[in-house]
Amino acid sequence: MKHTRREFLGSSAALGAQLLGAGVLGVGASACASTPSGCERWKVNAGVWQDANRSNPGVKARYRVRPEKLRDLVEIVQCAEKERIGVRMTGAGHSYSDVAFSSGFLMSPERMGRALDLPEEQLRPEARGAHLFRAEAGASIRSLNEEMDCAGLAFKNLGGYNAQSIVGAAMTATHGSGLKYGPVSSELASIQVVVSGGEVLQVEPSHGITDPQRFPGHIDSHGDRVRARLVQDDAIFNAACVSLGAIGVVYAVVLRVQPSYWLKETPKVTTWGELKCSEGFIGRLMAGRNLAATGPEPEYYEVSLNPYPSKAGGGPDTHQCLLQQRYRLAREPWLSPQDRKRGKLGTEIDAIGTWATGKGKVLAELVNRWPNQAPRFITESIKSRGDISYINKSYEVFDIGPVNHMRVFGIEMSFDFKDTVRVAERFFELAQEHFDDGMVHTTPCTLRFVKEAPSNLAMMHNRRTVTLEIGSVLGVRRARDMLLHYEHAFMTELAARPHWGLDLNVLKSIEDVKGLWGEANVEQWLGVYRQLNRSGVFNAAVTDRLGISVPRS
Repeated sequence: MKHTRREFLGSSAALGAQLLGAGVLGVGASACASTPSGCERWKVNAGVWQDANRSNPGVKARYRVRPEKLRDLVEIVQCAEKERIGVRMTGAGHSYSDVAFSSGFLMSPERMGRALDLPEEQLRPEARGAHLFRAEAGASIRSLNEEMDCAGLAFKNLGGYNAQSIVGAAMTATHGSGLKYGPVSSELASIQVVVSGGEVLQVEPSHGITDPQRFPGHIDSHGDRVRARLVQDDAIFNAACVSLGAIGVVYAVVLRVQPSYWLKETPKVTTWGELKCSEGFIGRLMAGRNLAATGPEPEYYEVSLNPYPSKAGGGPDTHQCLLQQRYRLAREPWLSPQDRKRGKLGTEIDAIGTWATGKGKVLAELVNRWPNQAPRFITESIKSRGDISYINKSYEVFDIGPVNHMRVFGIEMSFDFKDTVRVAERFFELAQEHFDDGMVHTTPCTLRFVKEAPSNLAMMHNRRTVTLEIGSVLGVRRARDMLLHYEHAFMTELAARPHWGLDLNVLKSIEDVKGLWGEANVEQWLGVYRQLNRSGVFNAAVTDRLGISVPRS
């Protein structure tokens, strides 16, 4: 009998768990005779949990657990309700805010990262020919890239990092760049989620991919048959797609994907003045014209900005920029040695540089000692990224490579697309003010462009969006003060919406959210939140901060 790669990997993992035993793998592994049962099974004390880069103090949870399947999630939610404490799934820890924090049950998704079979017999006829891919909530984007590639599929668009869990990225409206594409959450077709009472819902839009007449009333998960209810409702779906973990614990999602493809990337070092003029890239983009005077149009594009002018006292037009344009290729091309190398030095040198600087520690020490040298470091960084072309499979091009391993933290703000030029030039002004006050940048900052999204709490809800990501190497003096000032200034002056994960917790009340996202829109999300979190089991740091935690029952 022929076995698929997925079946082989699954059986190997199961055998490994049996051989290692529960004593090695901890809670959630194969049970032995002495393993506690019921809620006692999940009451595992643990220390402080922090984000992957340890950029904040973290949170001390009462219990830290690693569920493996849907039944585990149901049990944990019900146990948390009995103890009147909260539940949260951490994702992969690539958020710098408190969005993943819970002082009750804190769940790790590391054992829920499998690609899953899609029950096509349950789909509507028109959905059976679509490119769909189902995966558990903890699957990393990196692992899904590999799984999809084996199946001849790929994400439509991605950000520059691939270590996040797919659901962690979706629930915070993480995104790539290109105005044809919304955030990751826009590609969700179905969400399987555990809500208050341990009830399991399969949530989809009003005319979702599942045929209600064919839905069996349960979900199969690792040998268990768990009762579930199909909910096809636009309002509930739009709230659940970017839920911040406050509406329930997601078990699995179905993604809309597409056949695999290749990309050609052409990074060009230029200036802001050249980009924003009527014939420049930004000028054409803002005017709705073709982005190229001749030749093919880029499918994806972003602009990295040097916060500092090319010479002291220079105006905004003198700021150095890196324009990244990426073009879809119909098939795998012949690759020259130049096409295979990324940047002037190649990714191998990037990797050595990342290691040699202690993942940024040395750079932070140099900048703290000689802050006036910060502009030079950024200038050289941008120059090193310039290139004629780099060609690879789509997901390899989206991932920006070894620099992702630098220990950094940062913020991202989302603005109305029409304010793109104002955003960049106000950023230049603020960067100079910070520099004069002894607060310096250590990395380029990037403009990305995102299609509007229907999800209530997506930063790009109902408006085409330009985002500005501002990062800093950890250990740089007063970096946090500088980032906080950017957030407050941009929220006040340009109605910027903070990214739920790349944020320093600047939103202090639900009224702050309503002021930026719209009162009626936020009230719609709150209605779904209160319905599915009626026991208060999904209360957490973020809901406390916004003043919306539900009384526990």
